[in-house]
Formats: sequence, C-alpha cells, structure tokens
Amino acid sequence: MSTSSMTGSIVGKHFYKEVTTWLADDGNGWMVMLNYRTLKTPFKRPLKLSNLALAKAIAAEWESQDSILIDI
Repeated sequence: MSTSSMTGSIVGKHFYKEVTTWLADDGNGWMVMLNYRTLKTPFKRPLKLSNLALAKAIAAEWESQDSILIDI
C-alpha cells in the first residue's frame, strides 16, 4: 500500500468487487450492498433507504471509487 503524502492516509485496494441495490426483506425500503453484504450505520444497523433513487445514488458513489483511504 502506498501512503498519501498530503493526508497521511494509506491508499489501498477495494475490499469489495460488486455494488448492488436490494429491496429490504420487509419490502419497506432499499439497501446498498457490497459483495452482497449490507451497508451498516455507525450503530451497526442495516442502512435502509426510503427510495430506490437514493439507494442507487449511494451505490453509484461506491462504484465510482478508484481506491479507499484509511486514515493513520
């Protein structure tokens, strides 16, 4: 892994290969999944979104990332 000189962060490869959106199990909301694992909130609960457009926007953001930054 390389270190970014400006931020002091480690630049690494993605830990996921596929980003998808999925209808919530209860049919009430949408989820974004990385390698079929649901994104979680800081409280470790599944991130459930109110509409598909929002879920797709978040999924597109994850798909557009070339690498991840890990603060050190």
